[in-house]
Amino acid sequence: MSNTPDTAVPDSLDGSSRRFLDALLDPKHQSLIAMLADDAVMEFPYALPTSHKRLEGKNAIVGFLAQFEDFLILREITPVATHRTTNPHIAILEYEGAGESLQTGRAYRQKYITVLTFRDGLICHWKDYWNPVSVLAATGDLDQPIRNVVMDSTN
Repeated sequence: MSNTPDTAVPDSLDGSSRRFLDALLDPKHQSLIAMLADDAVMEFPYALPTSHKRLEGKNAIVGFLAQFEDFLILREITPVATHRTTNPHIAILEYEGAGESLQTGRAYRQKYITVLTFRDGLICHWKDYWNPVSVLAATGDLDQPIRNVVMDSTN
């Protein structure tokens, strides 16, 4: 094993990260789905108590993404930063999204931090840090879930 750094992996990771951000703008998510490994896992550390915290498998993630087609569209993704880690297969992406709710017409603005792990050029782990309140504010569903969170936290 050589001690010479392998620059091909980080360059490939940068390309995969850019393709991921571009794929987020596809309303049918076809290009994003093509980037997922069959055994991919998606996690939501800041999910509301009534929401998914973890999805296992490409089919589960595809089902989750399909829900967005009817109520939320991203029109713009603005990359903020891409951070490399000591693991050449992991990228940490900071980006901002803007769009609108298809139900209410309200603006949707979100700041994301996403940790992606790639295997053989495909996403095998996707950890998404985003504020669910921003989605609820855009869709007009803010009051009920917040009441549920307050009720759950008092138990």
